[in-house]
Amino acid sequence: MQNNKILNKFTIQESFAISAGAGSGKTYTLSRRYINAVLGFDFFVEDKDQSNFIEHKDKNRADLSQIITMTYTEAAALEMKERIFDLMEKVISFDTLSKSDGDYDSISKGMIKLNKDEKDDVKKCLEQALENSNNAFISTIHSFCLDTISANSD
Repeated sequence: MQNNKILNKFTIQESFAISAGAGSGKTYTLSRRYINAVLGFDFFVEDKDQSNFIEHKDKNRADLSQIITMTYTEAAALEMKERIFDLMEKVISFDTLSKSDGDYDSISKGMIKLNKDEKDDVKKCLEQALENSNNAFISTIHSFCLDTISANSD
């Protein structure tokens, strides 16, 4: 706890590591933190009453090439990529998203605090991220290290 408030596990305002067993929600949490980093504010929150820090979005936005997401297996890396970009598409098309969709509630908590211009900005930012998805560093630890060594082999 900080300042008598429970931190939002999706926040980009604090750094922390996630270590948990299979099926515990690591990919769920990381995909939301990833999108929060791209947007530059805490769009995804656990509780609709938590601060979202939107006033700082312009200075906090991260380009996809600035975010490194690593996993242990190739299957997990592919799953992470798929979940992140699928979630981006759901946020972009939230107006047509079914309420029975498993991501509806978490996206709704983010949308509820935004005015029309802010919602349009979120959609535009995520559309741009999807266009540049080939710049995303989502890979295994081994692949990332190999790429780094190859790029700096002198």
